Amino acid sequence: LYVERWRHVQYDTNQQMWDAFRGSAEYGAYLLLGGAPISESLFFQMKCWCIDQADHEECACPLCTQMFELVRDWHRQRSTWYRDADKRLGADPTAAGECSCGHCHPDDPYRNISKSAQTLNEFLLCPKQLFPSLQIPEGPHTCAEVKLRRRQCCGAWLPKDHVGGNGKDAQCSCCGFDQRMPHCPVEHSTEPESAEYKVYSPRGPIEHPY
Repeated sequence: LYVERWRHVQYDTNQQMWDAFRGSAEYGAYLLLGGAPISESLFFQMKCWCIDQADHEECACPLCTQMFELVRDWHRQRSTWYRDADKRLGADPTAAGECSCGHCHPDDPYRNISKSAQTLNEFLLCPKQLFPSLQIPEGPHTCAEVKLRRRQCCGAWLPKDHVGGNGKDAQCSCCGFDQRMPHCPVEHSTEPESAEYKVYSPRGPIEHPY
C-alpha cells in the first residue's frame, strides 16, 4: 500500500505507512479470508528498494512531480531534435550551426536549460538578489549569504501595501517565458516530429495541500 509516483517517493513516515496498512480495507479483507497476520518487520521487508522517503526539502505534489518529469522528458527529446537537425544541416555538432535563432551552439545556455528545473529557472528568471539582513552569522545554520528572487519574477501575489503592489498577481517585465525563451525553428518546426512524454495519473486517494 505504498503510494508511488513516477519518482517513487514515499509521502509519510514508516510508522504512518504501517498504521495506514493495518487499518486498510484490503488488509482487513485479507484477514477475513483466513490470511496470516503480517508483522511490522515483514511489511517493511517487502518495501521495494526503489521507493525513497522524501526529505524535508523535497516536494512530491502533483504540480512539482509533473514539472520534474516533463523537463526530463523534454531534455531527452531536445537532444534528439538537435542531433537530427545537425545531421540535416550537415553541420559539425561542435560548431555554431546554421539555426536562425542564434542560440543553438552547444555551449549556449539555451541548449542546457532543460537539464533540470533549476537550470530552466536560472535561464528564464532574473538573478537572485542578495539580502544581507537575512544572513545568519553564527550557529548551526550559519550561512554566508542569502539570495532570493523578487516576487514579480516568480509570479507571486503582491500585497497592496507592498511597493508596486496592487493586490493582484504580478509579472516581471524583464523575465519569463515570453521574454527570455528564443523562438528556435528546431523546436518550433511545422514538420511532424515524434515526442514522448508522461501523463500524470494518480494511484490511490491523494489529498492536495492547496
